[in-house]
Amino acid sequence: MEPSFPRQIAAGRPSSLESNQVSALRLRPSLVGLVVAFLGIVALVTLDDTGHLQWAVRVVTAIPLGDKVGHFFGFGTLAFFVARIFPGRRVFGLVPLAVLVALFATGLEELSQAWVPWRHCDPWDFVADTLGMASFTWVALRLPDSRRILANRAREARSPLG
Repeated sequence: MEPSFPRQIAAGRPSSLESNQVSALRLRPSLVGLVVAFLGIVALVTLDDTGHLQWAVRVVTAIPLGDKVGHFFGFGTLAFFVARIFPGRRVFGLVPLAVLVALFATGLEELSQAWVPWRHCDPWDFVADTLGMASFTWVALRLPDSRRILANRAREARSPLG
């Protein structure tokens, strides 16, 4: 008996191996969001550390609590996507380990500002980062996982009782 793999390729149909590879490469919106949020934060930190954002910092700090709101939403967005992609392993059964790793890296970034002359190491920035990350993680963990919903719908459609 011939293996079906060459026949599937000859017929122009992808094999199950190829189908699995294609589905593994499919981009998930949460992954795209994580990459955009991470690269955005890296770009802002890099530009600010090199003195290229001083004009923007003056505008943001002129708004009452503008800097803190930016920290809350910026790092909160990062934590949201981290929690959506890595919801598994949790510390004390509550917080995904990946979010704590991101929080630790955020703390190191805040501390590093002490060595950049035009930046200041403000503990309230880290408080805003932490509150944003906690809030957005809470939201991310309460949203249903669309892949699980779609799998349940497909299973229900296949069941003879559905």
